[in-house]
Amino acid sequence: MDPLPPSLSTALSGRYELQGVLGTGGMARVYLATDLRHGRKVAIKVIRDDLVASMGSERFLNEIRTTASLQHPHILPLLDSGEAGGHLFYVMPYVTGETLRARMDRAGAMDPAESVVIVRQIAAALDHAHRHGVIHRDIKPENVLLADGLPVVADTVTGFAGPLAGILAGMLFSQDRMPGIRYVATAATDSPFFPGDLVARLSAALEGGHDLAIARCGGRDYPVFGLFPVGLAGDLAEFLATSRNLAVMAWIDRHASSVVEFDAPRGAPDPFSNINTPDDLAAAEAAVRSGKLHKT
Repeated sequence: MDPLPPSLSTALSGRYELQGVLGTGGMARVYLATDLRHGRKVAIKVIRDDLVASMGSERFLNEIRTTASLQHPHILPLLDSGEAGGHLFYVMPYVTGETLRARMDRAGAMDPAESVVIVRQIAAALDHAHRHGVIHRDIKPENVLLADGLPVVADTVTGFAGPLAGILAGMLFSQDRMPGIRYVATAATDSPFFPGDLVARLSAALEGGHDLAIARCGGRDYPVFGLFPVGLAGDLAEFLATSRNLAVMAWIDRHASSVVEFDAPRGAPDPFSNINTPDDLAAAEAAVRSGKLHKT
């Protein structure tokens, strides 16, 4: 494994654990690493020293700052960036899927309907970037990643829009792949004990003429656990592009919403709570052993 430059390795020590080299491109070398704070795989891109020397570090730093404001479900978000000892780096999610090129090489010609969906989503991502003054410069199948069937444009540094970006991605996916679907249900993947009747109860709450419905438990709202109409995709996209407050409730409060109250089992953790730490996991395991909680 090619090591990071010593000064950069020192700067990243305690934050990232290097796993190996993913590849080398015309502008950067890409390393696979573990984000130690969040326990997730990431890709660290280190810009080539000769390019920094010839073009100046400020040019690349300006590009990072400019593109960090982009917020789109089909553009990889920026997680971190910096400069250490003259070396420039930025950190992006590690996508476990395959590139569009690999998909084409593996399976051959794509179904026309699937091709149209992918092209539309890539075009939407590029349009968003272009409208914000960012030109990709190298769009090709090798730079398009397919994560769970959804295309993500790689090599563009972007901001982090939070859970709303995921909700929008679900809406857009439904519009493209399942045009008859009217609503998408969302849930946090690190909350394995949410109620099994979540969707049924949220659906029932819409009968009163509300636009959308979210869950509440113990007096606390859980807007990530919701039922959202795909017809609001355009409204949500505009909100993400123009609002400075990207909290989920900031967007939900713009619409007629219903809040559905759920009860927590007596003596058990909140079924909507996240499991993010060893203590959270230990408490959840104890609740499962006692029979107070069951995985959804």
